[in-house]
Amino acid sequence: MQYQNRRDLILSFDQLFDAGTRQEIMKTFKDPSVNISESHFVLPSNDPGLINSFCTRYHFIYSTRKVISLETERFISQATSLIAYHQNEYDLKSLTPGSSWLFGWLY
Repeated sequence: MQYQNRRDLILSFDQLFDAGTRQEIMKTFKDPSVNISESHFVLPSNDPGLINSFCTRYHFIYSTRKVISLETERFISQATSLIAYHQNEYDLKSLTPGSSWLFGWLY
């Protein structure tokens, strides 16, 4: 989902930015600390529909990223609880990674 959102945004750059500005924006995906001067952002179109479409796609990227981040936190919490349950249920606290056939295949 994230890649599709990013692809849609990148494909819409040509509607709002010239190639030089697009190149500068692409650098920020790799390194967010890249500073782009405001003079690069002179829009070749002031069409509100185009601008809204671009902004909406940009918003989708960050919304998707936030949802994925929240889901990841939930999965980590569930996995941690499951590990703790199995350690208690099967007395695995005394085992260390690599000391048993159960953990040996993981390491």
